[in-house]
Amino acid sequence: MTDKERLARYEKLLRQILQPLEEVPLELFVRAISEKRIIPIDPKNELDASLLNRLELVVRRVLKEINKVGIDTYRPNEAGNKAEEFVRLALEENSFRLHKLSQSAGYPDLLIFDDAERPTYLEVKTFNIKTVNSTLRSFFISPPKKKSKIEFDARHLLVAFQLERKNAKFYAEKASLYDIAFLMGEVKREFNTSNQKLYASPYSKELFSLLA
Repeated sequence: MTDKERLARYEKLLRQILQPLEEVPLELFVRAISEKRIIPIDPKNELDASLLNRLELVVRRVLKEINKVGIDTYRPNEAGNKAEEFVRLALEENSFRLHKLSQSAGYPDLLIFDDAERPTYLEVKTFNIKTVNSTLRSFFISPPKKKSKIEFDARHLLVAFQLERKNAKFYAEKASLYDIAFLMGEVKREFNTSNQKLYASPYSKELFSLLA
């Protein structure tokens, strides 16, 4: 095989890899990156029903606390991080055992254990009523560079708070808990590099440089 033929073969292969995969089950993606299963919630199961009842108390508490003091930020995307802190405190107040995740960034936000010592991953999201039907990316999971944060076969739940800005703060108008075991999404590839390669020869060619 000539160099030209080899390059053409690699180009064809790369083009195939870069095609986005549509309607991929979250369960399949999680299995691929962590080798762990997502366990769906069964409301008829006594332990699951108890878990949902306790989480309802947590969410009610969070709604009350958010609306008591408001979320003080001008950046809507920071509201989710602050809402997560409200959720964390409410979980502790309701005697959930929180397990420290291997890293802070990325999915999922929280790992809790119920009275039966069963693990449940909990993601915290915020949205505005104007964006609830947006098709822009709002939830994503990236393959881990080293170790996955997902270390258990577990339930995967998402609590979402509908926020509105009033008097320079965000307040909650609604909260919902979702089982995302059957969530579908799209998987895409990307090209990325580092500053070390971006700003250094021979990886990129500097055409000119100016001093201020």
